[in-house]
Amino acid sequence: MAREAKETQTGRDKSIEDHFIRLFQRNNFEKSRRFLSGSWSTENLKNFLQQRGNPQSRFRSIHIAGTAGKGSLAECLYRFLLADNYRAGKYISPHYNSLFERIQLNNAMVMPAEFSRTVEEIETIQEFQELSFFDAITAIAFEIFAANAIEIAVVETGLGGRLDSTNTIPAETALFVPIHYDHESILGNSLREIAAEKAGILKGGQRVYSFPQAAEVREVLDERAASLGISIEYLEPTGDNYKDRNCSFAKAVYSIEFSNAGDCSLCSLPGRLEWISKSPPILYDSAHNQISMMALAEALRAEKRICLHVNCMRERNLASLLQAFQSVYKGELQTYLFPLQDDLFYKAGEAGLQPGNFSKECLNVVTGSLRLRSMFPEKDLTN
Repeated sequence: MAREAKETQTGRDKSIEDHFIRLFQRNNFEKSRRFLSGSWSTENLKNFLQQRGNPQSRFRSIHIAGTAGKGSLAECLYRFLLADNYRAGKYISPHYNSLFERIQLNNAMVMPAEFSRTVEEIETIQEFQELSFFDAITAIAFEIFAANAIEIAVVETGLGGRLDSTNTIPAETALFVPIHYDHESILGNSLREIAAEKAGILKGGQRVYSFPQAAEVREVLDERAASLGISIEYLEPTGDNYKDRNCSFAKAVYSIEFSNAGDCSLCSLPGRLEWISKSPPILYDSAHNQISMMALAEALRAEKRICLHVNCMRERNLASLLQAFQSVYKGELQTYLFPLQDDLFYKAGEAGLQPGNFSKECLNVVTGSLRLRSMFPEKDLTN
């Protein structure tokens, strides 16, 4: 069914979201990060999907893995598909404000009522009750895509690839954005280890495209592909900043796969170089690892003075994020901690940072976590 506009989150919608989250509070691997040492596999999800007749096999899919740029690439491909009149879906994670943002189809996020109906239909099934939070919402996305006769879905991995819940789709196309250090405590401490986890999405018979990669990453990807009898086509994107390069890569892939040129003006990328306020000037960016912090700094290289308001989850090294930004940006820089009342994030004084006010004398850049975007109310920025 067509969706004309995004639905605002009413009190009832929030209660639907809260109900779903409570269902899986005790088994939320997405937040607990219990991922290795035998604590995680995709078998429970595979069993549930089989019980439901494998809804993930009733639509074509494009699977995206990597460290930086998955969301942007997914958004561009999704928009290109819609413009060419495909019944298209997009599954991403995490979200900014609402859980429903993760499941999008036919030009809007899933309606809370449809999400609720799907949960009610399957929540009493024993195999569903054994799923983790991320397993469950992935399964719901597949159910909704299948029920709406989606032709093709663009699916972003949540974390890694090999053991990710999304790695239950029989994707005909696999894409890799740049692979770099991130989630080392989960994916491994070397680029080879991290690349091996990402390469786990590869399957025999797939068509595979990748951004240029570091030599050791490319070696791992190519070894995995060769073992499956497939090859990887490495595409060189163009552009002055990461947004342009992400769209350039999306256009190149789309032109090969669908014999049509995508239009970058269709790509709406919330959370990427997004203006929050004009006075004082506040820009938000979802950069949250070293490679994306360097890409952000590159995009802002022409700015003479930046006030960086940053915070991230404690599992990340905040100092290394700042170092990555400073390795590229050479203008005048002041750094502050963006305060959050959450013990999972850094507190005032830690990492040598204190909170600071937004100034009219510099470009205030808020970054380090997707969570920070939800701290700003939606507002009209046209005045």
